[in-house]
Amino acid sequence: MNYKKITLYIAVVVLVTISFVLIAPQLFKKQIEVAVKDVTKEFITTPVSFTDLNISFFKNFPQLSVSLQDLSIHAPKEFGELKTVKSQSVDLGIDILSLVSDQIQFTELIINEGDFNVVTDSLGNFSFAIFKTLDEPSTESSFKLALNKIKVKNTHVLYQDATSKIKIETNNTNISGDVQVTDKYINFETEADIHSLFFGLDKSVLVDHKPLKGTINTKVNLDPISVEFNENKLLLANLPLSILGKVAMLENGIDFDLNV
Repeated sequence: MNYKKITLYIAVVVLVTISFVLIAPQLFKKQIEVAVKDVTKEFITTPVSFTDLNISFFKNFPQLSVSLQDLSIHAPKEFGELKTVKSQSVDLGIDILSLVSDQIQFTELIINEGDFNVVTDSLGNFSFAIFKTLDEPSTESSFKLALNKIKVKNTHVLYQDATSKIKIETNNTNISGDVQVTDKYINFETEADIHSLFFGLDKSVLVDHKPLKGTINTKVNLDPISVEFNENKLLLANLPLSILGKVAMLENGIDFDLNV
């Protein structure tokens, strides 16, 4: 056995791998930037902004990822300057092989230090009415959403309905698990660790900043928008909690059909 040749082959492979890791982010940066901008144009109706776009193998190694710094998505004009989504950074994992194909595939979504405002005002305007309705996915775009993993880290979520007087707020929300994305629905099978949950109804406080942990399995239908809760087994401050049912987004409000 020629150990010198084996050592040489290994050295070459390592060198090529390191070179690819260092060069690929810059080599494909323009292509990835175009794909990211196409994502926002194809799905979002309101302005989307971010301060910087970084591409790296090291942030979520061994996966290549694109990181959008200080991402914000504006709410509809009825809400003034309100941001529906803000995040310190949003990372999108990329299928490396898709870089040499016609469409870049985004496979993982990581939201860091996020802030979500899900608000309905007294006139029935909904802050999450920011998504375009597509009859079918485009086959000519520069990207493909093939998400299969999602992580939400240390995020704040506010749901507030001016008509029903319901307020739900979570702080330091952490969620991770599997996701399936189609043109008709998004399916989540995740584990949640929420450090603080507040639930108020009018002037009554039903849950006063309690921890919530457990399994959250939901299906988000995209047209019309609704959320189905399936087999959600949770612990609310060590008390067992199960949520089943559906929440539908209507033109003039939100319809709750839940069993808790």
